[in-house]
Amino acid sequence: GGGGRAARRGGRAPLVDEGLAGRPRPVAGTLTPAGVATAIIAAVADIGVRAVLLKGASCRDLLYGIGELRTYSDVDLLISPTHTREAGRALVALGYLDVFAGAAPSETSPFATEYRGRGAVIDVHRSLPGVTVPDEVAWDELSRRTATIVLHRTTVEVLDREARCLHVALDADRQNAHACVQENGHPAQTHG
Repeated sequence: GGGGRAARRGGRAPLVDEGLAGRPRPVAGTLTPAGVATAIIAAVADIGVRAVLLKGASCRDLLYGIGELRTYSDVDLLISPTHTREAGRALVALGYLDVFAGAAPSETSPFATEYRGRGAVIDVHRSLPGVTVPDEVAWDELSRRTATIVLHRTTVEVLDREARCLHVALDADRQNAHACVQENGHPAQTHG
């Protein structure tokens, strides 16, 4: 994994790991997805890679009322296409596995790579579903459209409100199209 020594408290599972740079990092499996997100964002920042949190806690203000809880089980991060390999190596060093390593391009996502391990799923996005411009162009535009939120007492970067709305709409459209194919055997036809 990413560190060696793990701290123990009262015989429970480790709560921190040394991380890539020797600084304490929470161990996945003992944390909420928000805690895992902050740990992963810090780990890739340690190697100079910028990560923008997508979905999950970043959309709380858009989709849910005050105090309304919404569970999620994975962490989605947008990372520059020129740095996704570095981020992937950092995740592997922390004990995550690239789910589709060695798979044919037709068997993988055109916009994200999925890593699993240590009780968590991490999706490293090069772009967003439904975005048709080259990944580098999408990153250039989206990375200029960010804000910050505080998550587990850590400031993390998220898409700004307009970009989050776009992402939510694109994701909903993709999920709706997938449901129509499963139900009808073909994509839904739209009339306008």
